[in-house]
Amino acid sequence: MARVPAIAAPLRRRRVERRLRGFILDELLERPFHGEDPLAAGEVDSLGQERLATFIGEVYGLELSDDDMVAENFKDIRTLAAYVEARR
Repeated sequence: MARVPAIAAPLRRRRVERRLRGFILDELLERPFHGEDPLAAGEVDSLGQERLATFIGEVYGLELSDDDMVAENFKDIRTLAAYVEARR
């Protein structure tokens, strides 16, 4: 089996980051957000995190358990994207 080039992993993670950020901005926030990272800024509440987990399940085929729903996995978009990529 051919190995994926090392550059592919960061590119995939950045795609996941963009998709997660888009979902958060479009679907979870009630007001405009102009900062870098709405997760890191605490703009997504626990209900929003549940909706985000459902989105991840639908788009990436991952079922996040209660053990996955911890602050360290949802601390910022980059961390969450890396977690999604690691689980795929």
